[in-house]
Amino acid sequence: MKKDEKDVKRYHCINYGACAKADSGEIIEIDALETIGGTPDCPCCHQHTLEEIVKKSINWKLIAAIIALVLVLGGGAGYFFGVYQPQQKALALKQAENERLEAEKKQKEAQAEAARKAREEAARKASEEEQARLAALKQAALLKADSILAANEKLVQENEKNMKPEAKVAVNSLLAELRTAVKYEDVDAIDSLETPINEAWKDAIQKATTTVTSGKNPSWGRYEGPRDANGLPHGSGVLRITRTTTINGQTAQPGERIEGVFRNGYVNMGTWYQNGGNAVVVKDLKAY
Repeated sequence: MKKDEKDVKRYHCINYGACAKADSGEIIEIDALETIGGTPDCPCCHQHTLEEIVKKSINWKLIAAIIALVLVLGGGAGYFFGVYQPQQKALALKQAENERLEAEKKQKEAQAEAARKAREEAARKASEEEQARLAALKQAALLKADSILAANEKLVQENEKNMKPEAKVAVNSLLAELRTAVKYEDVDAIDSLETPINEAWKDAIQKATTTVTSGKNPSWGRYEGPRDANGLPHGSGVLRITRTTTINGQTAQPGERIEGVFRNGYVNMGTWYQNGGNAVVVKDLKAY
């Protein structure tokens, strides 16, 4: 009768070279009762060289754990590829879109800043050009005022005995205003005083001298205004240019004119109005 596996224990001898059963690898079965006191000796070589052959049992817990792990991993893979990965892709696309929008925003801000700086630079240059233009106008006005003052002060000295008191007061008052305008560099005031000064001289000279309405004219023009006893321009008048000529090294064309104060045929102090729109101050110009 075959013994139950629970009633026997299986061994193999490891006394190789001295035991036939060890060399053959034979499995030695010994009654379990005989092994109560410990592992018995080999029945072949009678040495304490037996090793029990333990029958490996199935570790169902380990198998269950492995199966559970496989199921978890399988579910995780399904979640990864079915849910997580698409979510991550969507998040990546959204992040890329946000980065693109942010880059566009920064680019627009940079362009706006560059445009603002360009406008500021253009305004600065325009302001500098305007300041330079105004400075040039101021300089020209001051030079013109200096010429007017010098010429009129000389004219006052030369005609002081012949001028009536009220005319002298009027001229000197206007010249004082002109000096004040020069002191404060008031260009508008300087420009506004030139005509009143000429008009004041017109009254002063005409009241102080005998007026002659006819006389000589230069070959290149025609004079309109008071004259001295010799028929030469003397007082506030206009010399109209009728033929091309040269004045102070510049060409004077028909249609142009010189307005100002004349003295015995000289343009003592006047303004030459050119066809191009320029106004040039002339003084001590011999017209005849």
